[in-house]
Amino acid sequence: MSFEKLPNEIILDLFEYFDGSNLLHAFYGLNSRLNSLLYNQFQSYYFNFNLISKKRDFDIICQRHFPYIANRILKMHLSDNAYAPKQISLFLSYMSSSFNQLSQLRSLSIGYIGSYTLLMNVIDHCQHLPNLTHLYFYHIHSAGYLEHPNYKLIINNIWNLPKLIYCKYYILHGDYVHCYIPQIISSSIKSLYLYSTEFSLDTIHRIFQYTPCLQHLRIHVSEASEDYKPSPFFSLTSLDIVFKYVSASIITSFLENLPNLRCLDIQLSVPHTYELIDGNAWNYGIRNYLPKLKVFRLVMDAPFFNAENKEQEINELLDSFRSSFWLDEHQWFVGCSASKKNICLETLSTRYKNNLDSSFEFFKTTCPQDNIQIYYNDKATLNDRIWIYLPIDDQFWSTVERFDQVKSLYVYDYNDCFQSQLQTIFNRISSCLDTLEIRQDQSLPLQRSLFECTKNITAYELDLYMSNPWWGNPLYVGFNKQDCIALCRSSLSTECKILHITVENRENILYLVNNMPKLEILNVVCKDDKYQDELELWYYTSSQETRPIIDELIDWLKYRLSSAHIMRTTLTDNIIGMWL
Repeated sequence: MSFEKLPNEIILDLFEYFDGSNLLHAFYGLNSRLNSLLYNQFQSYYFNFNLISKKRDFDIICQRHFPYIANRILKMHLSDNAYAPKQISLFLSYMSSSFNQLSQLRSLSIGYIGSYTLLMNVIDHCQHLPNLTHLYFYHIHSAGYLEHPNYKLIINNIWNLPKLIYCKYYILHGDYVHCYIPQIISSSIKSLYLYSTEFSLDTIHRIFQYTPCLQHLRIHVSEASEDYKPSPFFSLTSLDIVFKYVSASIITSFLENLPNLRCLDIQLSVPHTYELIDGNAWNYGIRNYLPKLKVFRLVMDAPFFNAENKEQEINELLDSFRSSFWLDEHQWFVGCSASKKNICLETLSTRYKNNLDSSFEFFKTTCPQDNIQIYYNDKATLNDRIWIYLPIDDQFWSTVERFDQVKSLYVYDYNDCFQSQLQTIFNRISSCLDTLEIRQDQSLPLQRSLFECTKNITAYELDLYMSNPWWGNPLYVGFNKQDCIALCRSSLSTECKILHITVENRENILYLVNNMPKLEILNVVCKDDKYQDELELWYYTSSQETRPIIDELIDWLKYRLSSAHIMRTTLTDNIIGMWL
């Protein structure tokens, strides 16, 4: 039976498996029947605009299709990140008069948003989404002195959303991740994920106070007052928590007051190994205070107390996790890995250490098979991200034969002396990488041997900044014309859709755009960019309100690449994002 002979009900069921962007791209315009199903009958659109790499496709969806389907969109993900510069602003400009048509939107995710004013605009619009239950945003305030944010207002507006159940947010303002506590009680929020925001334990109890129905919490804790007094919180059933330099006695006191906890993910960083909580203490606490606990994932790390007795410290710690409580009753096995200065213990089911790192020396577990060969093989086979710090020692090469499942590779401290090691790594990768990032010593010129060992390696995303591309870093490494030619002639460019790079001058940007046929997103630092000087001049000018900021390089690029969307990734940044 051909597709066109299928009944409408089956075709509508098939539509459920497609992201809205792919669905419209695949089926709209084929015939009037499918157009009618898409515009009039399909009720469950979800759009992940991270999947759209071309600005033209985004424009078509927002301008042509949204007026007909806006009231049937259930989920949507937008972002202003380096992969889709100014996407949120563009979306709001298209939907400013019809945002209320998103009446069935249940889930709104903002992957990155740099402007406080824009974030406030989005949150204000959320007040008019009557069915919104899930909200996520990632905000790094990038406008600096150009804006004066009031984050307490934003948090209160979020807690005021009447049907909100699931909320995740991250707020970074200046050099600090801030913790803002609501002053409005939400009786609807049940899941709260506060990414990388460091709270005190006293603050957490204020969150409990204003979120009385909270069942799932993810949070970071960096301090607790000496007179901290915990109080019971009965609704919490799942806790994902990171403690940084908080004493063991306070941690156990906090956990003892969560009697209905069923799932605990916990990560501890302490100053010395003697402050780690051993298996006997965990056994006692779980048996007596967490009787409903079914899932336990643990990561603990610390510098060695006595670096000369590493193996003894590891053995003593592991022995405390070898009782019948751990091995028989729950089968919660743990492993210890050690570098020159640090120890890390983790339950083998944990997701925190899910990436292969070449820097540790040995590994032991409470599992019957506890050798480093199994550890390396599992990491290399099951996990898709690898961090390589050059040079690599012989032990690493003897234990890792292939990187069959590797999708993202991060290489650090590269120089021409390590060309053969990098070539060996590339030879063990059998498919196109999603991401390849390479960093070198920024005191050295560009290490051109890189192009000689990449003949058989491809990647969809290349990060070739080579060194940190920040203002005030006079040493960052740039690609000149000959380097750009070598890059475009290498296999690295054949599949590359996303490129992050530093170049010596603006003409190099045009060369890359014109000679990388699959390039869709370019994030570039240009060493002849004078924007920072202009920004400082503007800041110290008394007539700021009437004098616009002149961005000469952006204007130059827009004139020569008129079809691209070009902007700075932040208002005070030297990275220029180009959506081609």
